[in-house]
Amino acid sequence: MIRFFKVLIFVFVLLMVVVGCKKYDYGPTFSLRSKKARVVGNWVTEKWMMDKFSYSTVLDSNRKVEFTKDGGYSFHQTNPSTSVETTLEGTWDFKQEKEQLLLGLPTGINGAMNYVVWDIICLKHKALWLERVDYGYPHSTLYEWHLKAE
Repeated sequence: MIRFFKVLIFVFVLLMVVVGCKKYDYGPTFSLRSKKARVVGNWVTEKWMMDKFSYSTVLDSNRKVEFTKDGGYSFHQTNPSTSVETTLEGTWDFKQEKEQLLLGLPTGINGAMNYVVWDIICLKHKALWLERVDYGYPHSTLYEWHLKAE
C-alpha cells in the first residue's frame, strides 16, 4: 500500500512538472516531435500583423517559407499586382533555449550576414507563430507572423 502511494505521488509530481513547463504561449504542452522536426518543412503565411493590425495585402503576396534540416531556409513571395517573384535564401537556428528563431540572410558584402530574431509564440505540427519588436524612434513596431503548414 505504501508503494502504491509513492508511485501515485511520483506520477502526480511528474504530471505537475510537465504541465507547468510549457515552452511557448500557445502550446503544445507535450509533443513527441522535436522542436526542430516541427519547424522543418514548407509553410505559408496565414496572418501578418503590424502593431496588432492585420494586413491582407501581405497574404495576397503568397508568402512561403521552407525550413530545411540542415539549417537553411528559403523565403518566396509573389507580388500580386506585378507578378514579380522574390526568393531569398539564408540560414536558421534556434536561440534562447529554443524560444527564439534566428534567421540570417547574406548581405552580399564579403560573406557578411544580416540576422533577425523572432520570438516563437506557437510551435505545433501545423502551426508556427512568430513575433518580434522592431525598436525605433519615435515608436517601436510589433510584428506577428502566423504560418501554417503547406
